[in-house]
Amino acid sequence: MENNTQMIAPADLVVNKVKDVYKDLWILAETDSFVGSFPRELLKEYILSFVYQYKHLRDADDKRAAKKNTQIPPCTLGSIREAFKASLDIGIPVSEAKLAYLTRYGNELSYHIGYRGYIHKIRQLHPNAYVEVHLLFDGDEFEYQSGGGIASYHYKPAKSIRGDFENVTGGFAYISYFQNGREYSYVTPVDKSEIENAYNASKMREGATWKLWMGEMKKKIVIRRACKLDFIGEAPMEKILRYDNKNFVDIIARPTVNAKPVDYAEAMPLDLSNATPKAISAEIIDAPADNGAADE
Repeated sequence: MENNTQMIAPADLVVNKVKDVYKDLWILAETDSFVGSFPRELLKEYILSFVYQYKHLRDADDKRAAKKNTQIPPCTLGSIREAFKASLDIGIPVSEAKLAYLTRYGNELSYHIGYRGYIHKIRQLHPNAYVEVHLLFDGDEFEYQSGGGIASYHYKPAKSIRGDFENVTGGFAYISYFQNGREYSYVTPVDKSEIENAYNASKMREGATWKLWMGEMKKKIVIRRACKLDFIGEAPMEKILRYDNKNFVDIIARPTVNAKPVDYAEAMPLDLSNATPKAISAEIIDAPADNGAADE
């Protein structure tokens, strides 16, 4: 290592008793060829954000243990290392941005990609991409059509703000981007049964993650479905999907009900000489209920 100063944890990490994790991840950078292949500045960013999120998880453990007058041991070092390596491999850090998050199963730490993480990866692949993810409820107006490589939709929610995510009846994702002078756009609808099937297959369904972040977890099902259909053959996205499959059991692919496939061969070049921005409505994002760490 160039010097030992990188292994000295910030003061607030020392106080919160996760300094050993911080130090071990730097040791991992020296002993693991995969981790060590990343630039130092990137590693510093990933390690700091990862350890701070792990600290949030341990703080939550301490509060829960105090209420039950018990002790919750820290996660195993091996699982912490594997979760950190996964964040590097996928390219989505665990941070306050909620692109990815940490959970625990017993004493094992796990890395998970959030629905914002999928959107982040779409924008890495297509920097000009515009993405919307919406959940549907009874009374909402929604219809869509597609053709010639272009999709459009009409959506009018019955209520502007919702918190009753147990009443979701479906959802949809809209993705558009320009590539080689063409606009590609598509709508992916997901019905209630698909959301329920994904929930039943989730290994986290009985844990705190679904209870605290139900809206975000259901949005993840929607955007995950869109990414499966619309980014076939794009290796970075397929890597995320393969990794995320570890968090589900008995996954069965089900066709989207009444889905209208986009014929990309019919996409026509656009005249961008007089292009103007589209007027769009802002998405309302339900904020997580805590600091981004949940336990099983």
